[in-house]
Amino acid sequence: MINDIATYIFEDVQRDHTIEALFKRLDDWFLITAIPPIPGTGELTPEGVTAVPKGGNQMYMIRASAGYEIDRVLVDGVVVTLT
Repeated sequence: MINDIATYIFEDVQRDHTIEALFKRLDDWFLITAIPPIPGTGELTPEGVTAVPKGGNQMYMIRASAGYEIDRVLVDGVVVTLT
């Protein structure tokens, strides 16, 4: 689980229970930051910061708003080819 906050609900409790939370460092995870486009010009989702495991994949959807088209996409400051 990547989220900083999670919830678990014990429902209809009829006996004793224990709960334990284990955490691991994000050493084998990397962060991808999606910089939002100018409002009204289009969408880049997911937005914000996404944690991805080492060797993992992360897909982004890029959609132009009405009256706009995708000009270019930069990854680490370099123009990339879209699929």
